[in-house]
Order: sequence, then structure tokens, then C-alpha cells
Amino acid sequence: MKNITNVTIIFVSMILFIVIRFSSLLAQNTNNYEDLHALFFEWRKFENPPLLDGAPNYTKSQFRKRQKTFKLLEKKLSEIDTSRWSQTQKVDWQLLRAEMNGYDFNRRILRSWERDPALSLKNLNLFGKFSSKYASCELLDT
Repeated sequence: MKNITNVTIIFVSMILFIVIRFSSLLAQNTNNYEDLHALFFEWRKFENPPLLDGAPNYTKSQFRKRQKTFKLLEKKLSEIDTSRWSQTQKVDWQLLRAEMNGYDFNRRILRSWERDPALSLKNLNLFGKFSSKYASCELLDT
């Protein structure tokens, strides 16, 4: 009888150990495909630049202000564990990473706000007597 009790205690202990071990592993791996989906929409919201006088604000100061948020989004993406995902889900992760890399490349390397006059029409005063609110790219389409 004592042997049965010892075996039962050992068996129950092993079951508890396994349950606790796997539940802690599942708790650590909370990143799933839905997390990527939510991050994608968070990224889309971030990627739309704020407006300045009705036009996208691509100024150096705006990029500087948004850098902390960008780094946070980048960190969230890197923390997502894709090891158990299907190939198509992993491709979605790679596409979002590619978009973030493109944003970072534009910010660090291209620096369009310093070199592209189309992004600073207001500063060039090409429109003479027109006020700055009319100095947008929309006028160039007419």
C-alpha cells in the first residue's frame, strides 16, 4: 500500500511539473499571428505622417520626434516569435520588416527632407504672392 502511495505521489508530482512547465512556456510565447496583425495596423497609423499646412510633414524635426515610436514598433516586431508559423505567415512578418527597413533607410540614408525640393516647396517660396497654405503639391497637378 505504501508503494502505491509513493508511486501516486511521484506520478502526480510529474504531472504537475509537466503542466507548470508547459503553461510557463505558453505564457512566454504570447506573440501570435494576431499580434502581427495588430502591429501591422499600428505601423500603418504611424507611417502616415502628420500634416503641416495640409501637406505631409517630412521635416527633419518631425522625423526626430517620431524616432522613439519607430524604435518601439521595430522592437515589437523583433520580439514576435515566428518559429511555429506557416510559411505564408512568416512572409507577412518579413513584409512588415521590409517596410520598417524602408522607412529607416529613408530616414538615415536618403534624408529627402534635406535634398528634395518637392518636400520643401514652402521654404523655396516658389509661389511668390500665394500664402503658404497654397504652396502644396496639389497645385502642381492642375
